[in-house]
Amino acid sequence: MHTTYGQEEPDVLSFRHAVPKTVLLLLSVGAIPAAEEVDRTAGGLAVLLDRLTPEGLKALGVSPDALKPDGRELAEKILRPLAEGRGPLKPEQVEGEAKKWAASKDRLEALLKHRVSLLGGYPEQDLGKPIDWFRAPSGDLQWPTHLSRHYWLKPLACAWRATRDPKYSGAVIEVLLDWTRRTPLGAKDLQWGAKKSAGEGLPATAEGYFKGYCDGPWTSLSAHARVDYWSELLQLVWDAPQMTNANAAVLLESLVGDHRAMMLNHDRWGTANQFIAIAASLIRLSFWYPDFKDVAQAEKVGWERAMRFATAQVYPDGSMAECSPNYAVGSLMRLFDLLVEGQARGRAIPEGLKERVRLGMRYFVLLSDPAGRLPRIAKGREPARGQVRQINAIFGDPDAAWYASEGRESRPPATLCQLFPWAGHAVLRSGWDAQATWLFFEPGPRGSGHHDQAQLNVQLIANGEWLLTDPGYFSYSSAGEDGRMSAYLKTSAAHNVALVDGEGQLSCAPGVRMGPNEKPGEYAWSDTGEACSVSGAYAYGFGKGGGIKVTHRRRVTYDKKRDAFEIADTFEGAGKHRIDLHWQCPPKAKVTTGESSATIAMPRAQLELAFEAPRKPELTVHQGEKTPLRGWFSETYGKLEPAPTIRLSIEGDLPLTVTSRLRIERRAAK
Repeated sequence: MHTTYGQEEPDVLSFRHAVPKTVLLLLSVGAIPAAEEVDRTAGGLAVLLDRLTPEGLKALGVSPDALKPDGRELAEKILRPLAEGRGPLKPEQVEGEAKKWAASKDRLEALLKHRVSLLGGYPEQDLGKPIDWFRAPSGDLQWPTHLSRHYWLKPLACAWRATRDPKYSGAVIEVLLDWTRRTPLGAKDLQWGAKKSAGEGLPATAEGYFKGYCDGPWTSLSAHARVDYWSELLQLVWDAPQMTNANAAVLLESLVGDHRAMMLNHDRWGTANQFIAIAASLIRLSFWYPDFKDVAQAEKVGWERAMRFATAQVYPDGSMAECSPNYAVGSLMRLFDLLVEGQARGRAIPEGLKERVRLGMRYFVLLSDPAGRLPRIAKGREPARGQVRQINAIFGDPDAAWYASEGRESRPPATLCQLFPWAGHAVLRSGWDAQATWLFFEPGPRGSGHHDQAQLNVQLIANGEWLLTDPGYFSYSSAGEDGRMSAYLKTSAAHNVALVDGEGQLSCAPGVRMGPNEKPGEYAWSDTGEACSVSGAYAYGFGKGGGIKVTHRRRVTYDKKRDAFEIADTFEGAGKHRIDLHWQCPPKAKVTTGESSATIAMPRAQLELAFEAPRKPELTVHQGEKTPLRGWFSETYGKLEPAPTIRLSIEGDLPLTVTSRLRIERRAAK
């Protein structure tokens, strides 16, 4: 049974803004209460009109001098085309979602009262009036980061489309304007990085983070998210009575001005999924708002970045620089969506982009476990069938068709064991049926993006049971017990790797920034038909700055006939060291240990581990311990439960080798 760790009574950190006492008159027909804040509509129309192309100005149908703040020309000429086929949502999407959300009365009433639930791991939060944009349940600053992206307003916008009740559209526009007024570029309560400009004539901008956190309302990642989500909202409420020229100008100026500049100036190359997301939003600014002068250049830069991503972050073997398949498959879908949207809008697609999408699709097919899920690195463990189905519609790959249809179409892939040398990922499997044995091995460096400190980690499934697990990703929090647990689950101690003298791995070599691999790795891959073997090495040292100069080499061999594995761990260095090898078990596992053996028992499969070492090791089992943290597992965000960790400890002079022999016993389901 799952328990919620540390969140029954969330500790809410609230950092409220001081609001200057200048009244902003909202020129609207609907009932939007006035807010005490600096008037951002002053001159807003003039600034926005200066950004329009001559064709855009002409389309308004009135001279700039005749444009009134309470008029609706911007809604009719700039926003209406979003609803007529230009925007992000298809008409059938709008109709279906509008009906669905109009029937969700309780959810709508909660949102009208500023009660919001985000990320799935916390109770509904009362944001107050005015909204507390810095509210952080349990110190989790990812929560207000997501709050500032405003996707949670979509049910209200859909309710407007279904009911035409102006209270719904008014609430959406009120919240967007409130955020724009109270969280501008340079807001004093944020932590601002170094200013950068991507080119001549582009104003320099600094990213705005929550203090002590890696993200916030004014990073280029958040800017990308708002370009996408605001455009959906504007498509849904374009014809609302509150969408006056004055209000539309504030939102449009923010999108094509501040948001565009932030995304151009800060590309986030070091985090693959963020880089391609920002590139896609730069392109879509031109798709959705072609009447503005600067969006064509933004689109050009976006396509250049998309192709850079396709060639450097999607490797030649289809594997990806983004370590976590959870984020990698999302990144590939962004590339695919750009391919489809670009072709539909008559754009010339960069040469080679389509082929990298195909290769990436095959990577996810061949990586999948017997239930069709992707391996979990940092996050994830969900199937990619829906994504593969969409991509394969333009490729017709038989392996992808079999995977996406859950075996109803085509035939299973001929390949069983597979190495992806660019990312350094290996899959060893007995077959493609749901009861097959499947081992995922990560001998490669961490690449870019989301990761954990667990190079050489293994995960094992047999007969439908997860026998050696990944611990998951509990929370984004960096404060208190939740923050401590979140940090622990990323460490070597929580994975199926080794500690040396009680210390874990580094993410990358000291002094080196993470990024895409420049060439494939050497992993001594061998597949004879009867056995398959693959090796890797972690060589960055252990502990702070890699100060413990020990190299860990791991060789995994799969005996296909016996359905058994041998894992040889060799530690090289000078002097005497303590080695702790960890084996992370699922929460429901029954674990027993002998002198040099251990058993992990699940209802449908049992894993027997026999250890061979130069001297007798010490075997212990740790579960749900808090000082120090040992033996924890998070199935989904915000959920935590104790889970057994087998710890093999041995001390001696290096080099030292520990060999673990893994035998699987299948059981009939009870």
